[in-house]
Amino acid sequence: MDQREEAGEVTEIEREALEERAAIIQFCSGREISRAESERMAAEQMGISEEEMEFLMGESMEIK
Repeated sequence: MDQREEAGEVTEIEREALEERAAIIQFCSGREISRAESERMAAEQMGISEEEMEFLMGESMEIK
């Protein structure tokens, strides 16, 4: 485990996994949802914190 992982930061592998999961959620949801909403859902499923998602997405958001 490197220092970034120990500090709880999102790694490149986690970022790729998040993007892939978000794409699957968006495509398979059976309803129209935005990319941002699918990324929020993916982050929640993966246990990624709100602060980490703000960093990834570059905006303030709330994970519900």
